[in-house]
Amino acid sequence: MVGDTPQQRHRYFLDWIDSAAGRRELDDRYRLLSADIAAQALRTETFLSRFARRLTADRAQLAPLFAHNDAPGRLLDFDCGLGDRHDHGGSVIDLRFEHGRALYKPRSLAMDGAYAVFLAHLAEHGIEPVQAAATTLDRGDHGYAAWIEHRPLADEQAAQRYYHRYGGLAAIAYALACTDLHLENLIACGEYPIVIDLETVLQPWMTRAAASQPPTRSIGPYAPSVVFSGLLPG
Repeated sequence: MVGDTPQQRHRYFLDWIDSAAGRRELDDRYRLLSADIAAQALRTETFLSRFARRLTADRAQLAPLFAHNDAPGRLLDFDCGLGDRHDHGGSVIDLRFEHGRALYKPRSLAMDGAYAVFLAHLAEHGIEPVQAAATTLDRGDHGYAAWIEHRPLADEQAAQRYYHRYGGLAAIAYALACTDLHLENLIACGEYPIVIDLETVLQPWMTRAAASQPPTRSIGPYAPSVVFSGLLPG
């Protein structure tokens, strides 16, 4: 490495691997690297091409994801690489339109839609506190979700209502055998804790040891503990 400081040496290294000589040396030293780079580039190209076609076809249906049911307007920018990988390496994409933001997800959002309907049924039957869910558009093998903004609490009374809802959400997650509801899958939007990833609803919890026990020892379809969802400290 050439340079007096770490920054200079790093700059020299970047220039070196960007040169023909540097790439040849890397290819000689790491024989499998170039094939991996080519495969990753092809996957990225395929994913982005598929995303562009889907967005073009779905654009007219995105209005419910935005405030006041507005049309999204022009797409100004987007960021890839968010969330877990699906659809042969595809990722969640943060879409920034003229009139707001939304998320593209390369998987079905049918579960997210069903969860929102379930919360609405609870509210209709007087179950309190009332919960909130992200608005979604399911397109079968992909979908879109409204952008949920983190918002602080206004005062101590709002904080009490938030944690009352959080307790209710922990009970709902227990009844639905949810898992993986860690801090990256939950957004505090004012007084509402909103789940933004529902890939792991109705998860089987039974271990091989539990499965070998007589049926009379089963505790039913629910998770073995409220900490199973990840919403509470384990």
